[in-house]
Amino acid sequence: MRSIAVLTAAVLATVVSPANAVKLKLRCENPQVEYANSTLYIDEVNGRITQIWDADGSRDNSPATFKDGLWSWVVTIDGEADISIHQSLDRRTGEVFAAIQGDTDTQTLVTTGTFCR
Repeated sequence: MRSIAVLTAAVLATVVSPANAVKLKLRCENPQVEYANSTLYIDEVNGRITQIWDADGSRDNSPATFKDGLWSWVVTIDGEADISIHQSLDRRTGEVFAAIQGDTDTQTLVTTGTFCR
């Protein structure tokens, strides 16, 4: 009976612990564009990125993927349903890249000058 209780506790700890995982918090700054500074929270368990902008406190919460050292996510510009910004964060360097996608054309990812640490 006691071994069943220990086994049950071990299984519950394994199942519950990912839900309580701490989000990775990064400070993102762009020395050339003051309004581009933000705090980035990466929820590695659920694959979501939340970015809170210093300038106005607005927040984006987006699904994200991690592949080959890059976190990638898409942000839609408020009021512009047909325009989205594809963003990537290189976890090795902390550099942020972005590309704006409109109706028909997609640009390649270019550096934004922002670094997250």
